Amino acid sequence: MKRTSLNALIDTLAFIALAFIVSTGFLMRYQLPPGSGGLHSTSVGHGAETKSISILWGLSRHEWGDIHYWISVAMMGILAVHLLLHWKWIIYVMSHCQGQEASGTRFAVGLFGLISVLLLACAPHLGTIERVPRGEIDAIGNLESDNTLQGRMTLAEVSSISGVPQEHILEQLSLQPDTASSERIGRLMRTNNLQMQDLRRVIDEYEGAP
Repeated sequence: MKRTSLNALIDTLAFIALAFIVSTGFLMRYQLPPGSGGLHSTSVGHGAETKSISILWGLSRHEWGDIHYWISVAMMGILAVHLLLHWKWIIYVMSHCQGQEASGTRFAVGLFGLISVLLLACAPHLGTIERVPRGEIDAIGNLESDNTLQGRMTLAEVSSISGVPQEHILEQLSLQPDTASSERIGRLMRTNNLQMQDLRRVIDEYEGAP
């Protein structure tokens, strides 16, 4: 195959893959949003068989997510081939500009940018996965069942918003009296095997006291 024809084929495949990535992304964002359910949910939990899930062309959100993933993988492969086909041109552009000093600087900036992008892309895969019971998700500020009390708040902020003295909160929850005011309440609950409802109970009892 001629180089021109190969480039045209790669570009066409890249466009098709990009179109399907965008399409499946919008599909999972708007037509099958989080909470739409998966096929496995029909056989798990009490009354699971009666729970309804959203299906499009016989596929749930999870199955469409698999399609989205594999199209993305294919897109990365196509782009890799595209870069290989144009590698000499890329090196030429990065190393040939006005002045030897300028060309070296340009190459260094390009290399730094490439490394930065790769590190940012890999960063989530290097993080630590934390497993938290569903009932305690609000304790880390990801899902709040209360519109004002949030796990990312500090102890001082909780005291200020609720009107409950910090000392009273610490005493009722059997926490160290010298706990820092800057301690985030979500982490404080987790490290002491407490839940957010324990804190809410202390606040409610204080507000209901005569």
